[in-house]
Amino acid sequence: MSLARTARSMASTSLTLSASFRRRTGSAPWRREVIYQFNGEVPGQPNGALAFDPAGNLYGGTFATTLTASSVVFELSPPTGGGAPWTAKTLVTLETVEGGTGLQGGLIRDQEGVLYGTVGFSASSPHGYIFSVTP
Repeated sequence: MSLARTARSMASTSLTLSASFRRRTGSAPWRREVIYQFNGEVPGQPNGALAFDPAGNLYGGTFATTLTASSVVFELSPPTGGGAPWTAKTLVTLETVEGGTGLQGGLIRDQEGVLYGTVGFSASSPHGYIFSVTP
């Protein structure tokens, strides 16, 4: 396949992909809803992308603050009944120190339910590390 033909094929593909993301006319607008307010029950500030499981639980991590000095991996469970709140649970505390970065970039989850993430640096690992959290 020639370079020009490859470029035309790629341009055609990108046009097709971009067209598939157009908003439908007449559809209802998206709305934002706060499902959990961080208030100290889970230490730190939320940081990075969330992962989810088939039961609808969300998993995330927090960035260490000067108040908490540690990051955690947390689980948010959906409400069990109408009007009930989402519930949070700390799964693990990540080693950080004052000035340490804590969780970086969010979490990913594999088919077995194992969560993976990265920590920028800590007392025992000045260059950072990759961790897993196993159910």
